[in-house]
Amino acid sequence: MNNFDLTSYILELQKFGVGEFTEEEVAQKCREIRALIQKRPEVSSNPKVSVVIPAHKEEKYILATLKSLANQTFTDCEFIIVSNGEPERNKTRAIAEECGFKVIYEPRAGIALARQVGLEKACGEIIITTDADTWHSPLWIEKIIEFMDKHNVIAGSGMAYYVSKKLVSRIYRDCIIWGKSFRQWIGAYHSAGVYESNTFFRRQEALDAGGYDTNVTFCEGIVLFDRMLKGKKPTKAVPISNKDITVYTSGRRLDNQNVLHLFSLQVRTNIARLFGKSSNHKIKPEHYPEIR
Repeated sequence: MNNFDLTSYILELQKFGVGEFTEEEVAQKCREIRALIQKRPEVSSNPKVSVVIPAHKEEKYILATLKSLANQTFTDCEFIIVSNGEPERNKTRAIAEECGFKVIYEPRAGIALARQVGLEKACGEIIITTDADTWHSPLWIEKIIEFMDKHNVIAGSGMAYYVSKKLVSRIYRDCIIWGKSFRQWIGAYHSAGVYESNTFFRRQEALDAGGYDTNVTFCEGIVLFDRMLKGKKPTKAVPISNKDITVYTSGRRLDNQNVLHLFSLQVRTNIARLFGKSSNHKIKPEHYPEIR
């Protein structure tokens, strides 16, 4: 894939699976994705990797996500879609199942709860998390595993690039990127730069630490990593320049909520980390209207 153009690929994924489509168009796209899934080797009972994807009201975005997962070069993995906080027969779940993906239904809402349900159902040695409005390089899983094996990583996070046309959302996104770049430059522990749409960790260590705190509504990955790495030496951070481990995610939640409030949460989280303390990782619905 030496001549592979990642930017063009991501744009093609968005064109393919982001937006509103007719029932006939959705059915055709599902058939295309199912054909890709059927070409993959049968998943073993003990795969190396389990990819957990919470999905709540994602029918306008999930087709692109599923196609990017179906195109992954790494094959010793299972994909687990957790459909939560919606009626049992919802559009997002129907699309994922029609595309040939395993779906677990959880009636209760909550993003941390959805990730915990996926963690408990997973069989893989390694857990990778992403979101149902996020798109990935075909080498995404392969490069994550190479990185974890090379550096003996317990838990880590790649970059997430928010795709948005709004200036305030792009500023917020760039501030996060600059902050993580700075922490990597000074060699600081980078958990405050965790992107839940792009995390990876060892399943048994996460279970031993108690898994996700299902009461938090923001930065659930940071809280999990704090539990897992307590008393342990921080592991090597993924270089910012590693494009294959970078994911591209919809900026719609940034566009439709109080970005200044989220920015203040990020600042308080970083300050708390500097003093070895935890911050209150809860966010009010009025500040984040599409909260799960």
